Amino acid sequence: MFNWIRGRVPALLCATPFTPVGPVVLPAGQVHRLRLRAGDALLVRQGQVWMTRESDPVDHLLTPSQGHVAARPEDVVIESFVRGGSLYERQAWR
Repeated sequence: MFNWIRGRVPALLCATPFTPVGPVVLPAGQVHRLRLRAGDALLVRQGQVWMTRESDPVDHLLTPSQGHVAARPEDVVIESFVRGGSLYERQAWR
């Protein structure tokens, strides 16, 4: 599902413009709430981020090799729980 993070970009994303927002430093223990639109991507660049999604009973641990693409508009809450914090980037769908 996240092959584009590993360097294999699907054709849809090649033709689709993204606007990077970030990178953003998330200090350890702090929480950020993000409103993602359909197609927006949340990418972890450094550290580990705990992500809770609206209407999803399962929380997710995101590491630098992982990310999340919103299939629909949604609110997510992320928290860094590693010493030194984490670094994330949001790529907004234009």
